[in-house]
Amino acid sequence: MLNRLNRPSGAGSARTFARRWTPSSVNSVLAATAVAVLAVVLLAASAAQALTIDHVDRGAFVLPGAPVGTAPDGFKSAASPGSGDNYLVRAVNSGFPALGPPLETDRNYHTFDLSGLSGTITTATLRVWADVGAYDSSAAFETIGLFEVATASSVLDDPTSNPTAAAGVFNDLGTGTSYGTFDVTAADDASYVDVTLNAAAIAALNAAVGSGSWSVGGALQTIDGTYGGPISERVLKNDSSTASEPPAQLVFTGTVVPEPSTALLLFGGLAAMSRVGRGARDRA
Repeated sequence: MLNRLNRPSGAGSARTFARRWTPSSVNSVLAATAVAVLAVVLLAASAAQALTIDHVDRGAFVLPGAPVGTAPDGFKSAASPGSGDNYLVRAVNSGFPALGPPLETDRNYHTFDLSGLSGTITTATLRVWADVGAYDSSAAFETIGLFEVATASSVLDDPTSNPTAAAGVFNDLGTGTSYGTFDVTAADDASYVDVTLNAAAIAALNAAVGSGSWSVGGALQTIDGTYGGPISERVLKNDSSTASEPPAQLVFTGTVVPEPSTALLLFGGLAAMSRVGRGARDRA
């Protein structure tokens, strides 16, 4: 009892607390807190379920209608007025019914930059904007096939491609591994058309994550016109529009990690707290 009565209280307890919480111990707590915050951020980021990125390039390559027996040629379609690009998919009568199939056809592409990403993609959805008045067809719907693209993005983005090279690009945009198909109707104009990409596309996307770009080609699969007859089948882009359309998007789910800059910022804060703690300890 006497010991309890004689034990220091008030200011003495405060001094005891101060001795226990030295600058060194405070610094240790701050450091542990920073590490815990970083761990929480990383865990939350890795658990994120969806990420959306916009296209970095898009366009179309055209194969003009030509008489039978002539070599096919091609060129990148001119940009639509005011839009900065032209990504229509089309088959149209080009005026050679007496000489051969009169089809002038356009195939499009969209390119996405995946070099700044990391993790694994489990599902992916391609979202393509259908322009106002883009649907021009007597059919109830048109089907577009999506294909792998072997052509380098630098070639796709070159509007001065020579006819020989551009014809090869045109063929590339509608052949090779299929990434899926989707239907477009007049009701889709002025809205996004969402396409779930297949397993082959997911594998190609994962191969491009953290290393480069990924492109997908689009080609009309339902050309209904007959030889010598009028044909007009156009979807996705109204080539006479002066509007600037929303970007194409790639939405995928899977595991993701924060950008390196985020982690560096947190570690920078940790280092700053350590310096403050060392300064307080030195002054003590």
